[in-house]
Amino acid sequence: TGLTITAVLPLCAGIALLAQQLELLGEKWEPAVPVVRWLMIYTVVLSGCQLVQVALNSAGRPRTTLMLRLVHLVALAIALVVLTRHGIEAVAIGQVIAAVLVTVLAAVIGARELAGFRLERLLASLGPALLGVAVMAAVVLGLGEGLPGDEVSALRLIALGLAGLVAYVVPVWLLDRTRIMQTVALVRGAR
Repeated sequence: TGLTITAVLPLCAGIALLAQQLELLGEKWEPAVPVVRWLMIYTVVLSGCQLVQVALNSAGRPRTTLMLRLVHLVALAIALVVLTRHGIEAVAIGQVIAAVLVTVLAAVIGARELAGFRLERLLASLGPALLGVAVMAAVVLGLGEGLPGDEVSALRLIALGLAGLVAYVVPVWLLDRTRIMQTVALVRGAR
C-alpha cells in the first residue's frame, strides 16, 4: 500500500503543481485549474482507500467494502446536493471531503479487521514519499519563479515536470531504495 501510494503521489503532486499549464488547451480551461488541484488530492486519498478495500476483499470482507462504497456514494451525493450551487471548485472540495471520510473509515476498519495492517506503519512508510513531494514542490515552485518566458508554455511544462520528477525520485530513492528493491524482487519472483 505504501509503495503504491509512493508511486501515485508524484503523479498527482506533479499535476497539481503544473495545473496552470492546463491553459495550454486554451484560456477557457483557466477555471479548471483549482479544480484539478483538488481532484489530485481526491485521487491520492481515494487510491489509499481503494487499496484498503482490496485488502478487505482479499480477507473475505466483501460486505464491508460494499458498505464503504455505499457510504462513499451517499457522501458524494450529499456533497453534490449541498455544494453544486457554490460552483465546481466547491464540488471538488466536497469530493475530497467524502473521500477522506471514507478513507478514514476504511483505515479504522482495516486496522481492526486485517491481520498485520497497522496504520502507524503505513503512515511511517509514506515518510520518504511525503519528503519527496515537499522537495518536488519546492523545486517546481522555486524554479517556476525563476524561469523566463510565459507562465503557460509547453517548454515550461516540460522543464518543470522533469525537474519535479527528479526532485521527487532522488530523496525517495535515497531514503527508501531497500524497500523499493525488495518489492521489485518480489514482483519479479511472482512472474
